[in-house]
Amino acid sequence: MKIVKNIFSISLFIILGIASSYSLSFNISRPKEIKLAEPFKLKITIDPPAQNEINLSTENFKSEDFELTKIKKISSSEFEIEAIPFNIGISTFPPLEFIENGKIEAT
Repeated sequence: MKIVKNIFSISLFIILGIASSYSLSFNISRPKEIKLAEPFKLKITIDPPAQNEINLSTENFKSEDFELTKIKKISSSEFEIEAIPFNIGISTFPPLEFIENGKIEAT
């Protein structure tokens, strides 16, 4: 009987884990042209829209090529980020971290 209870408990945790774990996808819109030392905006849309509060964390944002100048939360599923590029040539924008209920999702 004890084994059955343990199996039931483990099964319940697995089912609850699957039900509560879902993945967010991020759609990023950017301008066609980005010029050196001129601000540009990125619009990030989270899909599916979050059921919980989502915040953008800049704690781990480290880049010599870009400086974040403004972050605007448009809605619970949309953010607008303004940044300035400081490198000539091709640069990769660093990953952004979004936090939902203590869980970190990266773009």
